Amino acid sequence: MQSRLGYRAFWLYLAAYSAYEIFQKTQDPIDKKKCIRCIAEMHSASQYTPWFGKVIVPEFSESTNANESNFLDDSLSLLFENIETSLFSGNLKKTKLKYRKDVTKTLEKLKVEPDSKSNGKNGKIFEQGFQELGRLLGYRSENTVQDSAPDPWWFIDDTKVVVSECKIITEHIPTKYVRQAAGHKEWLMKNNIPGIGKDTSIITVFISNQTKLKSDARTFADNIYYLNQDALYKFAVSATNTMAELITELSERNDISWRDYAKRKMVEKNVTPSDLLKLIEKEKLSELPS
Repeated sequence: MQSRLGYRAFWLYLAAYSAYEIFQKTQDPIDKKKCIRCIAEMHSASQYTPWFGKVIVPEFSESTNANESNFLDDSLSLLFENIETSLFSGNLKKTKLKYRKDVTKTLEKLKVEPDSKSNGKNGKIFEQGFQELGRLLGYRSENTVQDSAPDPWWFIDDTKVVVSECKIITEHIPTKYVRQAAGHKEWLMKNNIPGIGKDTSIITVFISNQTKLKSDARTFADNIYYLNQDALYKFAVSATNTMAELITELSERNDISWRDYAKRKMVEKNVTPSDLLKLIEKEKLSELPS
């Protein structure tokens, strides 16, 4: 298994370079997307060959710098690819039914309430729900049980990662949790996570039911965003409902007409990757009242 994944990562590496060379001649956005997709798949296949996660494909020319439109197209392209890979991994009818069941279970986890007697159990349930939500929406969503490690992180596209600290608590947000969140970016950079390199933009968000911050925690809250549990839940309901509706219309992979329709629907419902980032970056943790 490890050997096959190593070969797959190598062939995807070659495919990415080929797509890059073609793009330099054609300047066709489709060729660019092929290159980006191959890079993402290469990193995904490199879990047993970590050095592939450090491979850097030559930078695109200045004309390919992502503006908002390019970012939306590129991020949605990867998102749809992940959704299709998941749905077509087995019997399509069964995977569609499973998707709806998984949505129900995940939404329940995202609305857990704090319980001082649970010793953090409800917080762990919420954290699991956040990771599952990412996968249901088509993002590459990962987590680890290592000490001092971040809570789930999502790859928004090949250049942006959102890393979280999830806390469902009965007290005002304390210093120890904010300090943990402040170290997540460095942890991701130092632990050779496939797909994360020196040029990756890492956005840290503190997700909690609590709306107040202990005053001494403010010292460590710079460069950390805040997302309230209720706001995340509302987005999750809208986004999963939209995706569940979209996949009922999906019958084959790489259907351009379906992808165009899905893009329009997600823009209409404000559940695109761009909308997600706007939600996450709407409020800074340091601006919460004490």
